Amino acid sequence: MSLKTKLEKSLNEKDVENIYRSELDKIEESSITSPYGVDGLLETKNIRSLLEFKKNWFKKNIHYVYYSLAVLGIIYTFIKWVYPYLIN
Repeated sequence: MSLKTKLEKSLNEKDVENIYRSELDKIEESSITSPYGVDGLLETKNIRSLLEFKKNWFKKNIHYVYYSLAVLGIIYTFIKWVYPYLIN
């Protein structure tokens, strides 16, 4: 089943998170953790990436704006308050 089909069949945001995590787990020598309750922190030898999963992210409606702002707010909060503890 394709990634697109899996995402279309997802029922909620947790399903979307699990679908993406299963795809990202295929990256060699990587790990995904959820420090401080974030959706995910992907770490490889050369990359650290904060993950945030949203259902229906790309639908063309007003919710796109709200989702975008919500994700930016979460990323800002993580970088400002949580990230400094991870690098020490």
